[in-house]
Amino acid sequence: FQAKNRSEAEAAMKKLGTEFKWLPNGDLKTVTATVPAIRGDPRTGKKVFFNSVVAAFTGWIDSRNDPKRAVLLGDGSPVDAKALTAVAEF
Repeated sequence: FQAKNRSEAEAAMKKLGTEFKWLPNGDLKTVTATVPAIRGDPRTGKKVFFNSVVAAFTGWIDSRNDPKRAVLLGDGSPVDAKALTAVAEF
């Protein structure tokens, strides 16, 4: 969020509709606002897939992030790993 402090970060997240929670150790947990995954490119009119689902599933692996739980459906259940792998390979 390119913020200098928590207040700036919180203001930026609220503006974007991002849910957030400061954890006891100072880490920040965020839930991105729901946005359309398919958008129209204003230059070409073509539909494009615009989402960070592949990055969340394939690249955010550390002590805090489990890719199997990084992409969740609205009910909190994980998206099928085979489906996410197919999107990543596309």
